[in-house]
Formats: sequence, structure tokens, C-alpha cells
Amino acid sequence: MATPTTTTLTTVPAGTAVFGQAVTLIAIVTPATYTTIPTGTVTFKDGATTLGTTALIGGGVAILSVTNLSVSGSPHSLTAVYSGDATYATSTSVPVTLTITPAATTTNLTSSANPSVFGQSVTFTATVTPTPPGGGTPTGSVTFTIDGTPQAPVPLVGNQASITLSSLSVGNHTVTATYTNSDGNYTGSTSNTVTQVVGKANTTTTLSSSPNPSTSGQTVTFTATVIPVSPGAGTPTGTVTFTIDGAPQAPVTLVGNTATFTTSTLTSGTHTVTATYNGDTNFNSSTSNTVTQVVSATINTALTATPAVIKLNVNTGQFFIPTLSATLTNTSTSAGIPGKTITFTANPLTGPVTLGTAVTDATGTATLTNVPVQATLITTDHYTATFAGDVNDSPATVTATLTFQPL
Repeated sequence: MATPTTTTLTTVPAGTAVFGQAVTLIAIVTPATYTTIPTGTVTFKDGATTLGTTALIGGGVAILSVTNLSVSGSPHSLTAVYSGDATYATSTSVPVTLTITPAATTTNLTSSANPSVFGQSVTFTATVTPTPPGGGTPTGSVTFTIDGTPQAPVPLVGNQASITLSSLSVGNHTVTATYTNSDGNYTGSTSNTVTQVVGKANTTTTLSSSPNPSTSGQTVTFTATVIPVSPGAGTPTGTVTFTIDGAPQAPVTLVGNTATFTTSTLTSGTHTVTATYNGDTNFNSSTSNTVTQVVSATINTALTATPAVIKLNVNTGQFFIPTLSATLTNTSTSAGIPGKTITFTANPLTGPVTLGTAVTDATGTATLTNVPVQATLITTDHYTATFAGDVNDSPATVTATLTFQPL
């Protein structure tokens, strides 16, 4: 007959532990009469739930370490069941009560960029850890509070929760994170306070002009484009001051991120132009590149033309104009302007007719000779000489008589 045994159970720590703390279960098997050293196994139970089975070691002792006893099942009724062997009978210990309390936690809050600038994305990360001897991975959520305003709770992933913001205004902001447990195994905790410093974002201002070069009296538009310098972001507001040859003009309001200044009073020569963004509550000021605006003087021109005749070549039956002549001059100096193209046209009843083009010579005179024409041209009494103008010279036009001479 098997010898009776007594199994006793103790826990370290005894009576109370916190969630996640390692609890050591020690079972001692004592035979009523020793004949041999007890062998076999001991199964440790939490009520009807098996926590684990270990073999007896020297002296009839079995040890099991557990960390998964929950708060929700507390207090736990723990027993140790000896399996017995060929010599000794099985036995079960008297239940031992162990209370599991929530583990304390600490929440640590960090910022990904501090200080930051306006428009920059900043990530706040809360890390929740159990306070020893507690252990495990906390569950639940974290509520970030910014300047006293709680944000929507963020679930823990692992033991961290994060929130990313890019809308923080310029200035100092107080940020905290509060952990709330969801399974009862951990106590909540509030983090350290992070003072997030947000400064103004830098900007760059780029200036362009159109057209460049221009002519005296021509309308020129200067455009300033203001953009934030990364990591800053957003749309700058406020005004831009355009400075022409050292003289600031009236400030111009930004629309979107551009401001334009238009003028037609630039004199001939070169002009230095810059644009200064004056900044706002969120963005720093900046000054553009320098644009050199080249303004060419425009010469006022005039055309004169000599009367012309239409004749008939009796041998061929072809009508022709022996000579068309027009002179282009500078109205200020009366000097002829060479190298310019003059277009000669006529206007008979059948519609406009281009007679040809000629380039002015050193005296400013353009001449066409022996110009063949249709018979219908004898119905008109004048022709037109036209200079279209160019970058330096104004356009001009003139009419002169055109007479038909049969012979």
C-alpha cells in the first residue's frame, strides 16, 4: 500500500502581488514515513485552471514561476497536486490565497521636434511602462491634452501611442499624455509636461518681371512669390514692398502666395528692383533676388511718301507702277532711319492689295520700282506706306496719291 503524503504550498511573495510580477509557487511533498526520496510531478492550479506542472527536485520540492495571474480573477485560490509515485500516494495542498493588484505605470512623453516652426509636423509619443515589480505590456489608450484641450484617445500599440500635429500656432504650448487602462491590470498615469516651442517659419521671396527688357512707357509687371522654407509649411499672408532704384513703393497685399506691382513710368536705362516680404504672425520676412530691369528708349517715327502713277506697257499689256517711295524719319531729329521694313499697299474697290515691301536705305528711304499691278488698281486714287514699329521705334503710316496715266 502507498505511503500517504502531505503537500504544502507557499508563494513568494505571499498574500499579495501586483500584475505582471513574477510569483514563485513552492510545493513541498512530505511522506508520512520516509523510505525513499519522493519522485513524480506537482501540478499547480488556480482554481480549476492548470498553471503548470513540474517535476520534484531533491528533497521533494517542486517550483513554478508565473507572471500571468490577472487582477480580474483575484483573489486566486492556488493549490499544488502531487502525482504520487510507486512508493508514495498522491496529495493536494491546502488552498493558498493570493491577491493580484493593478500594477502601477509611468507615462513618458516626448516630442519629435522641439523647438519646431509653424506648419512643421510634430509627433508626440507617449510610452507607458509598468512600475517594478509589475510587468507585462499595458493595454488601453492615451489621451493627449494640448493647452488644456483633450484630443481624441489614441490606442496603445505595444506600449506606445502617438499623435501628429502640423497646426500648432506660433508660441509655447503645454502638452501632457494621460494613460487609461482597459483591462484592470494597470493603474492609469499622467506623463511629464512637454513645453512645445513653435517659432515662425522662414520664407524665401522670388522676384520676376515681364517683359524684360521693355521700352519706355511700356507696362511692366513685377511678381513676387513667397514660399515657406521647409520644414515650415502653409500660406504666408501680409504684404510685399517693391523697391525700385532704392525707393520703396506702397505695400502690396499677398494673394495666395504672390503679389504683383505694375508700372509704366520707368525711364529708359537700367533699374534695380527688389521685393521684401514683410512677414506675419506665422512667417518671417525675406528679401528677394535683385532684378535688373532694362528699359529701351522708343523713337517716335514719321513716314512721308511721294505721289505715284500707274502706267500701261503697250507692248505687254501689263499695268505697272514705275516707282513707290517712302521715307522713315526720327521726329525729334528729322534724320532718316535705315534698315527698317516698309510695306506698300493699295485699296481698290475689289479689296486691299499688298504691293510689296522694301528696306530703308541710309537716308531712311524705301523704294519699289516697276511694280506690276492688276487693271483693277486703276480704280484707287492713293496708296499706303506702313512701318509696323519695333522695340526701339514707334509705328508709322502715310498715304500718297496714285494716279492712272494711260500713256
